[in-house]
Amino acid sequence: MHALHHLIHEEHSKDGEEGSPTVAKITAMVVLVTASFVVGALPIKLNTWFHWESDANQHGLVKFLLGIGGGVLLCTTFIHMLPEVNESFEQFDITPNMHYAEILMCIGFFTMYFVEECVHMYLKYKEREPSKEESSRSSGPDLDVIKRSLSIRRGEDQAEINALKEEMMAHKHGNEGHSHVAIQPNGSFIAIIRGLLVVLGISVHELFEGLAIGLESSPSNVWYMFGAVSAHKLVIAFCIGIELVTSGLKTIYIVMYMFLFAIVNPIGIGTGIIISNNSDSFTNLVSVILQGLATGTLIKTNPLRIPCYANSSDDHHHDHKSYESCYNNDTTLAKVLAMSILFVISFLIGILPIKLNKWFDWTSEAKHSVFVKFLLGMGGGILLCMTFIHLLPEVKTKIEGNHISAYISKRLAEILLCTGFFAMYLIEECVHSYLHYREEHLLLRTSLRIRRGEHLETMLKQDAMHSNQEGHSHGASFDTSNTIAIIRGLLVVLALSIHELFEGLAVGLETSPKSVWYMFGAINAHKQVIAFCIGIELVSSKLKTWVIIIYAFIFAIVSPLGIGVGILVCNFRQSTATISVILQGLASGTLVYVIFFEILQGEKKSGLLQYFAILLGFSIMLLLTFIDLAHTHN
Repeated sequence: MHALHHLIHEEHSKDGEEGSPTVAKITAMVVLVTASFVVGALPIKLNTWFHWESDANQHGLVKFLLGIGGGVLLCTTFIHMLPEVNESFEQFDITPNMHYAEILMCIGFFTMYFVEECVHMYLKYKEREPSKEESSRSSGPDLDVIKRSLSIRRGEDQAEINALKEEMMAHKHGNEGHSHVAIQPNGSFIAIIRGLLVVLGISVHELFEGLAIGLESSPSNVWYMFGAVSAHKLVIAFCIGIELVTSGLKTIYIVMYMFLFAIVNPIGIGTGIIISNNSDSFTNLVSVILQGLATGTLIKTNPLRIPCYANSSDDHHHDHKSYESCYNNDTTLAKVLAMSILFVISFLIGILPIKLNKWFDWTSEAKHSVFVKFLLGMGGGILLCMTFIHLLPEVKTKIEGNHISAYISKRLAEILLCTGFFAMYLIEECVHSYLHYREEHLLLRTSLRIRRGEHLETMLKQDAMHSNQEGHSHGASFDTSNTIAIIRGLLVVLALSIHELFEGLAVGLETSPKSVWYMFGAINAHKQVIAFCIGIELVSSKLKTWVIIIYAFIFAIVSPLGIGVGILVCNFRQSTATISVILQGLASGTLVYVIFFEILQGEKKSGLLQYFAILLGFSIMLLLTFIDLAHTHN
């Protein structure tokens, strides 16, 4: 306490009337730990008034608040933190134009990704520890939770879930009269361990969020970061409190876990205070590096799982060719070749499963094989590096070359990226809503019967009885099923094609042959795996061969169309400088959506396999980038 008073007194004498960042940080520490603990423990009291269910944290209001918190973190990381790291690096005598801030951000992202996957693996291991004897006598609490979770995600009514649960319990009592007694102690232990590991896993994120506050250099920045972190942390604290209460833990455990969760942010802030109060050059460099890493962890912390990017550290002495028109003969030739190659390869790979289907027994699960998941992850890592280390710095360079206001140009690249991201997000949701609408009235009865556990034989018998009554029911059923498959296949291809159109546009707007082939390699690595997966999906859905060929052609042609649009834009030399930079910024945002919503979230169950695949793809592209930068500097 004496040291704390000494620190505050020292800061007051140092900052005078400007205000003390240390005082602001200490105040933020106290407010954050108090508010987090109170909000986290609040469900204990609320549980006496309301009947919380284990899916209470999925309530629409909580989802909405989590979304707001994610948006706040998104803006903070893009508009505030990474620009500050970039500016800090400019103060050091180091090799310029090496994208240090962006690389540190990615390192922080991969570090948090790895820690999170390790925690999840250990959590699964601890939950599977019950003896084989106990496991054989009952489905166990973990299996019950999984079944209930699947039921909720599939949209079953609570009454159906309860009925299923009662039936399972009756079955247990009929076969093993004391199964509840055997399960309960083990279930309590699992709940305690699970609660602890969940809190520890989330606390790692919170530690780095606190560090981000503690490393700020002014009171205004401290409160800016404090507001962003609080908006996210308090909602998470409330959700954790609900989760712990509904898991049946004793109040003492809930209070302990919430205190642990509440205290980690202040620990991070305190660490940042200690580091930032040392003024030697080495400590300053360490501070900047830690701030860059903390920025990357916010990407993984973000409940929207949205990536964040900031200004590149490119100086104004870049090669001024990047400010010129993207139209010249060599570049156009490279784009035309890329168009042709991309179309031919994508089309051939898209229809390849038709031929392979004669040799292998393809099913809809084939696209989930380990090898395909690894390739998808690797392609995601390549796109991640391309977006953050190549494409957005290029957009920023073009913005600076257009002589736009300095204040606007510092943020315009990131604003364009966010605009592209939200545009793609909206389009994707609209397509999914339409797809759901088209299928709902045709599949509702079958879906409900499947979710209620009816066997296929029973359903077929009922359909046969119905066909005997109606006479032509089988033909109608077949046509309906075939129509659904055709519509679904078309909408899936169109939805993915929107992404590919913007990816092609990113290639078509490049300004040199080298950049064209660089972008082509990254886009191609991702597109071909997707084309193969689409082919498997269409073949396994039993569509006619000519329908599959048409859909594969549509998917293959959209990227070349995007490249063609880019070439046309570049031909209008007077408007190229403005239009191309806007379109390129929007294309960057669509790539961000593909990476973090389609790849990372779509295959998140792959665990460490996906992590290493993404890391490998990112590392390969980063190595090529370093080789290119070193060659440029030489």
